[in-house]
Amino acid sequence: MGSTGTGSFGNYSKSEKDVCPEEVYFVIEDFDVSEYKTEQGIPEVGQKVFIFSELVEKRLVVVEEETELMLGNVPTEHNYLFHSCIEKGKQYKGEIINVDENLITQIMVKLNVE
Repeated sequence: MGSTGTGSFGNYSKSEKDVCPEEVYFVIEDFDVSEYKTEQGIPEVGQKVFIFSELVEKRLVVVEEETELMLGNVPTEHNYLFHSCIEKGKQYKGEIINVDENLITQIMVKLNVE
């Protein structure tokens, strides 16, 4: 087990998460307690969004472009985007592609690297 010949983990290949994906899709977390929902209600499909370039309470957040209000958090599985991509100058911008208003409102976004 482990790497061969060096006594370290150095021979393992880098994870796919070590690079910046061209596009990401995810459902925003914590929308129902967001400042956007409090002030604007439910967003519409097609509204422009981006990942804010700084952490907010140690989390990456999605912001609606026109109002600059936070829609919610990026799922923690995408935390690697901060150090691997955003801190190095990459920006993720895109749009809302689905809104599901069941018991808990779910907002799905598609973001592309710029």
